Amino acid sequence: MRFAKTHLGTASGCLFAASLAVVVFTAAGPPDMRPVLPIEVLDNGVTEVSVALDLDAATASAADQLYLLIHRPAYYDAAVNPARGAKASVRVNAGSWVDLTDSTATADAAAAQFGGIDGSFHTVGITIAATQFTAGSNTLSFRFNGTDGFTNGFRVVDIEVRDNGSDITPAGALAYDDPATWTRPSPSDPSVARGKALWEEARLYISPLQPGDFLRSTCASCHAADGRDLQYFNYSDEAIVARSAFHGLSASEGRDIADAHRAGELADVD
Repeated sequence: MRFAKTHLGTASGCLFAASLAVVVFTAAGPPDMRPVLPIEVLDNGVTEVSVALDLDAATASAADQLYLLIHRPAYYDAAVNPARGAKASVRVNAGSWVDLTDSTATADAAAAQFGGIDGSFHTVGITIAATQFTAGSNTLSFRFNGTDGFTNGFRVVDIEVRDNGSDITPAGALAYDDPATWTRPSPSDPSVARGKALWEEARLYISPLQPGDFLRSTCASCHAADGRDLQYFNYSDEAIVARSAFHGLSASEGRDIADAHRAGELADVD
């Protein structure tokens, strides 16, 4: 797996593009360049994640739509606060960014009946016009446009290249993550002890927009005390680290919490 992640940062809750850092992650062993689903676009500031999707010439020439199944594609208050703008944006190759709203994209029929992209459904199928595909490697870029004090990103659960509504994505073009293969991020006993202590005792900011304002709770008092919900919903290490940072902990502390979870010290679920 290979993807590029770009952070554009926050400062005192205000988004800014003062720095640009690109990190490329490559799995051990023979490289598999296919996009791995779900694609997690997680952070507190403006963040971009790009993946490479290979298409044959026939598919690229026929494609006129891009379909995305996205978990949490809109801000919680999008319906009553449209001035906040779109939470998620997508770009195909060097085309323009498309902000995912009901005016720029089409929600699937079920979601459309209950408010569309920013309606009642938490996971929404979204279709946009897309004619920029080319034969060979295509870059799909996803952008999280910054926290509203509640959310710290979204997940792309599925991708389809479509021709007039029909899925024409080449077989095998996408890969899928398998939580059964996940291992501890830093397998050492001290990290487990630190993570367990942080889970039970760490003081947490309400959000990055309220630094210094602390919750009257810990990780263990908002989640299931033994962390079994992290396992039930298959929260990745990256998701645990990102949410830890949302509440004011460091990346290292987030990894300690993830390590304690993977070691079985937080959850005991078969």
